[in-house]
Amino acid sequence: MKLNRNTLISLLVVVVLALPAMASERTLVGKLEIINGQVQRLSNAELSFDWKGISSGNEIFVGDKLKTAGSTLAKVVYSDSTEMKLREHTFVEFRDDAIRLLIGDVWVSMVKRGSTFEVRTPAIVAGVRGTKFAVDVESSGASRVSVTEGRVAVRAMGSPREILVDAGQYTECAADSEPAPPASLDRAALAGEWNDSSIASVQKGHASEQSAGVDADELQKARSEYLNVIFEINALKGAGKTVPADLEQRLNAAKKRMKSARGSR
Repeated sequence: MKLNRNTLISLLVVVVLALPAMASERTLVGKLEIINGQVQRLSNAELSFDWKGISSGNEIFVGDKLKTAGSTLAKVVYSDSTEMKLREHTFVEFRDDAIRLLIGDVWVSMVKRGSTFEVRTPAIVAGVRGTKFAVDVESSGASRVSVTEGRVAVRAMGSPREILVDAGQYTECAADSEPAPPASLDRAALAGEWNDSSIASVQKGHASEQSAGVDADELQKARSEYLNVIFEINALKGAGKTVPADLEQRLNAAKKRMKSARGSR
């Protein structure tokens, strides 16, 4: 069927007019506040894979992805006043009543709500209703959940078995493993590390980077490559497409670079 020029113009006008309405239907998560450093976003509303730098005050929506640069501390203040802080070299995707944390460190101070909020990593799912806790994810996918207030239910990805982590406890879980039994932690020290005014909260980064022999510049570049490849792989999987071998090779190469930059730790 052929369409005349007037019909094509009419269809184009309908599409253009519909775009603002489509954008307005996005679900608001909250607003970004950058305490130090730089944050980039991949917006769910844009038909591209271009990461763009954003500043404090930008609204974050369900489907958006954020990644933080070196020496960064930022936070997202949710509409219900829940706060989530992000450290450097962190990659997070926002979903309905959940976030997906692929690598990095987040701190959540959550307002008590009726529905369960989840943090999903490559290794675990942590479910909460109102509490304060931190989640750290290494490049291997190994995850640590530390609780300062309330209680967090933690299970391995794909497993029905849960363990309860209470205030003053933490658990660790490697990829394809069950969470370790909860162990004690110093709640005051953990809370202090995430204080907005604490220099340590900006510069701490991953614990492995504090040791001697770490090439910080190379580690940052390798992590950036790792995050980019992870995103491409997840985008392909989400579209039901096969992940090409060259992407798997790039992912493995980035992991080796990170390991080498840490001094083969």
